[in-house]
Amino acid sequence: GGSLRGKFVDATPFEDSLKKDGECGSESPSL
Repeated sequence: GGSLRGKFVDATPFEDSLKKDGECGSESPSL
């Protein structure tokens, strides 16, 4: 993943949430 991450690169808490969830892993949470 890189497109979504680049978009939320400023949102540290957002990425942390995804990582904690371990559901999307890196991309395709909204895709």
